Amino acid sequence: MGASAVLLFAVPASPLAQPWSIIGGNTISALVGVIVTQFVHEPVLATGIAVALAIAAHLR
Repeated sequence: MGASAVLLFAVPASPLAQPWSIIGGNTISALVGVIVTQFVHEPVLATGIAVALAIAAHLR
């Protein structure tokens, strides 16, 4: 959220500061996190997997 706020306020014309990038990126990451917690019940492991999958989802 912090990086999105910096992009939004510092460089509002940037493609990364557009609504789809900010809202879509946070929504995708949240969805990945919820899905991972449904299948991985160890919190530390789930955190690592969710972060890795969210980054992978953003790379396309």
